[in-house]
Amino acid sequence: MFNMRYHIASLVSVFLALSVGLLLGSIVNERGTLDTQRDALVSSLREHYDGITSENNDLSDQNKVQEAFIDDTLPLLIDGALAGKNVVILANTGRADGLAGVKSAVIAAGGNPIAVTFEKPGLGLDDLAVSEIASAYVDVASPSASAEMASLLADEWASPLENRPLTEALAEADVFSLDLDDLPASVRIEAVVILAAFDDEPDVGAFEVARALVDHDMPGAGVEVVSYPTGVAEEAVNRGLSAVDHVDRPEGVFSLIMILSDRASGYFGVGPAASGLYPIIEPEGVVIQ
Repeated sequence: MFNMRYHIASLVSVFLALSVGLLLGSIVNERGTLDTQRDALVSSLREHYDGITSENNDLSDQNKVQEAFIDDTLPLLIDGALAGKNVVILANTGRADGLAGVKSAVIAAGGNPIAVTFEKPGLGLDDLAVSEIASAYVDVASPSASAEMASLLADEWASPLENRPLTEALAEADVFSLDLDDLPASVRIEAVVILAAFDDEPDVGAFEVARALVDHDMPGAGVEVVSYPTGVAEEAVNRGLSAVDHVDRPEGVFSLIMILSDRASGYFGVGPAASGLYPIIEPEGVVIQ
C-alpha cells in the first residue's frame, strides 16, 4: 500500500512538473512573441515619427518661403492705394491693439493717418464738465445727444473749415486726445477706421462718429486683431460699416487698404460671419466682395 501511494505520488509529481513546465514554457514563448510584437511596434512608430518630422520640416520651409513672398508682394499690392488720403483712426486710451499696424498700413499705402484716442466712453457726456461744454451745441438731456454730437464732429472733420470749435473744446476737455496740428482746419478727413472699445465693449460714442463720417460719403471700417477680439468688427457690420477682424495679418492689411481706397466693402477675416479672408481681385483689376 505504501509503495502504491508512493508511485501515485511520484506520478502526480511528474505530471505536475510537466504541467508547470508546459505553463512556464508557454509563458516564455508568449513573452518572446510579445517582445517581438513590441519591438515591431516601436520600430513602426519610430518610422512614422521620422516621417512626420520630415514632413513638418518641409511644411515649415514652405511657410517661410510663402511668408517671405507675402512680405515682398504686399507693399506692391497696396502701394499708392491711399495716395494723399487723410484717414482718421478712432482708438481708445488704455489699449492700442492694432493701432500701430493700422497706422503702418495707411502710411505704406501712401495715406496720412490721423489718430484720435478717446479718453472717455460715450463722448464723455456722463462727465459734468463735458456735459456743460456740449450744452452749447446740443440738448444734453436728449437721448440723441451723443449722436448729435457725433454728427457735429463729423461735419467739422469732413470739410475744410476756418476752425473746428467743437473739436478743440472736446480735446481741451480730454474727451479725446488729438494733435490738432495733425488735423488743421484746412484738412478734410476722407476715410475712417475704428478700433475703440472700453472694457472689451465697442465704444458707442466713437461708433456714432464713425457712422456720421461714413454718411459723408467716405469709406469706413471697424477693425480688430485676431489675438484680442473686442466685438468692434461685428458692431461695424451692424452699423453698416465694413469690417476686418485680422488686421494683424497680411491679408487683413490688404483687406483694410482695399476698403479704405473704396475698392471693396464687406466683412473680411476669420470670424464665422466673414465673407472671406480678403477681397478677390478680378483680372481687370476690379476688387469684388
